[in-house]
Amino acid sequence: MDENGILSFASDIPPYFIDADTIIRTRGGGQEDVEKIHEQGIDLIALPGPGQDSATGTYDAMRYVLNRLPEQVVDRIKNDDSRNVFFVGAESPPFQEGPTIPGIVADFLGIPLQEDSNVHGSCAAGLESLSLALALISSKNGFDFGFVGGSDVSIYREIKGKVGGALLTAGTGSAGYCVGTGNPIAVLKEIAGCSSYTPDWLIPQGKKYPEFSARTTIEAYQSHLIKAVERLKEHSLHDMDAIVFHVPVEFLPFETAKLLGLSSREIEEKIRPYMIGRKFGNAYNASALIHFNNALERLDKGSLIAVLGYGSGARAFVTIWETGPLDGNLEKAPSVEELLSSKNRMRVDIEYYYYWRRSYDEMGYLGRYGLDLKDGLVVLDDVRVVGKIEPLGDERYIYYVCENEKCGAIYSPRSTPVLVDRCVDDTCRSKLIKMEVPRYGRIKSLRELSEGESI
Repeated sequence: MDENGILSFASDIPPYFIDADTIIRTRGGGQEDVEKIHEQGIDLIALPGPGQDSATGTYDAMRYVLNRLPEQVVDRIKNDDSRNVFFVGAESPPFQEGPTIPGIVADFLGIPLQEDSNVHGSCAAGLESLSLALALISSKNGFDFGFVGGSDVSIYREIKGKVGGALLTAGTGSAGYCVGTGNPIAVLKEIAGCSSYTPDWLIPQGKKYPEFSARTTIEAYQSHLIKAVERLKEHSLHDMDAIVFHVPVEFLPFETAKLLGLSSREIEEKIRPYMIGRKFGNAYNASALIHFNNALERLDKGSLIAVLGYGSGARAFVTIWETGPLDGNLEKAPSVEELLSSKNRMRVDIEYYYYWRRSYDEMGYLGRYGLDLKDGLVVLDDVRVVGKIEPLGDERYIYYVCENEKCGAIYSPRSTPVLVDRCVDDTCRSKLIKMEVPRYGRIKSLRELSEGESI
């Protein structure tokens, strides 16, 4: 018998990282501060690459989600008659208003949508989006598939002339899901929550960076999760095979688990094996979801998983899931364990990283990265590095750009046919040029340009 649930899932964590103790020392901290941060459960912070934001992170996660689905299901999804919804929880969307992350991602993946939205709710919006999509799929409105993302990027900036994190724990990551009717990987069995006005963390209107009270956040996190768990009517945390949390810092879920009445043995067996936050930091809306995905990839059919999500402001949700069979497409996307493997990761110097990100961000959004990919040559204008890239495989990114260099507008493959062959900007209306770049490539050589040298 067909059920409604999660048909496919995947994660994406960028390979770039900085040691937490490097950030501490950059901020002027000493060995005592370094030891304290490791005791709290922070070792590595995952960082977004050049031009990466919550939209591109969601795209990568959702691309993996589609890879794990059977081809006939993907064909149904991309049929223009398919009724699809798409929600993404993110605190760091590329646009405050206007284009949504689901709208951007769906366009580039070729997914027709009937409803989409950026969901706001601090770190709980990703988990909340999952229940919203399932509710619409389970309703009588006739929606076929729901897509869900939780994605955020760490915010780095200069602090007192030094480079450091806007928040020390801020990591980067994305999680994606396809929900619908069929033979699901996981079925939602129960949900409970708690919400109140508790402004422990907020970004005031017109401000770029957040303001928060660490002590208030700890109290709000614990009190709201305890109340949410108390409101479960049909399940107990003691019945779970795995319990995963939103992880601002690793010590907080462990301390909260004790307040929830879990024994030391339950903590070691149900929580610790799936706790991975210290390897990539607090990915905000992706935090609880990446931990959830880690459990899904490791548990057998018939297991019970509790996902405890928290968002400042404040709100908490507890969702109980029963796992189904994992199909044979799981290997078509990297597992969480593979994403965090040391062989797939790259340590980044913090001073260089700040300059690297800033130089790209100043060039603009989506494609204006100073990259010249002609003849396999890549030039990073501001960083003054030149390299050779060897394309791997036949897969290509396809997009369209306005031929007017002063405009530089970029259009996705799905939207371009609607626009015919002209830029939609009334002050421009120049022709669009089709662009193709390799999806995968290997760096063959890199060197720094000498002073005065140009390409």
